[in-house]
Amino acid sequence: MIEITQEWLFSETKEFLAKGENVMMRGCGNSMNPYMRAGKDTAVLSPFREEDLHPGDIVLFSYHGRYILHRIIGRKGGYYVIQGDGVCKNTEKVLPQDIIAVVRTLIRPDGREVSTQSFGARLYWQCWCRLRPFRRYLLWIIRKLFKRI
Repeated sequence: MIEITQEWLFSETKEFLAKGENVMMRGCGNSMNPYMRAGKDTAVLSPFREEDLHPGDIVLFSYHGRYILHRIIGRKGGYYVIQGDGVCKNTEKVLPQDIIAVVRTLIRPDGREVSTQSFGARLYWQCWCRLRPFRRYLLWIIRKLFKRI
């Protein structure tokens, strides 16, 4: 049996991205619920230019030795403010050089490809931002519903 470390995996991912290639990765954890479902949806990681990053973009970044997939919610000074859709309070402050890739496409379990840049995806994000005061309650309901399915 061969053990693959997280460092090796992301080192290889960075190499593919540096060559201009996309990398597919299935996430784990619930921090991007309800937009992305852990173990079900596959994120297509793409190379990017910093000037192309905007609030609403989902990015893979390095933060305190961990690799995380969350959404840019703003920019302050020299860093990006990032938060998962399924996170109510905490945000990450990330320097541009810590962002590794941007997610432009999700692949749902049925094989359907969904653009994270589409009108519908942008509308979802705008609505989800406006629901911030109620997010905690909405997430509780969503998690209870999906637990039954």
